[in-house]
Amino acid sequence: MSTIKIKLEGDKELQRMLKRCKNPDKIKMCVKSAGATMQQTAQRNAPVVTGTLRRSIMLNITNGGMQAEVQPTVHYGAYVELGTRFMNARPYLKPALDKAQAEFKSLVEAAVMTEIGGG
Repeated sequence: MSTIKIKLEGDKELQRMLKRCKNPDKIKMCVKSAGATMQQTAQRNAPVVTGTLRRSIMLNITNGGMQAEVQPTVHYGAYVELGTRFMNARPYLKPALDKAQAEFKSLVEAAVMTEIGGG
């Protein structure tokens, strides 16, 4: 199985919002929704020859619901994403991550605003 790890760190505004949210279940729903968006987008973006790569892209919710992991289970997933010296990259995970990050941030903003009475 190939593994590409991308860790979201450093967004100070997002970290402040997460600290303001007192209900972890709201954050867990945001994580699950953004994770599902990433999985669906990655599946749509994945190049299709046989469909195996597309079908292998799985979503795992871990860390008590606070972390979403989207990854292919086929061994060649990273080669398609990053390319090799013989093949150009055909990114399908990074564009999906970009979309999911934007969705996660807006979902957290909405959750925090409704919790503190601003929305």
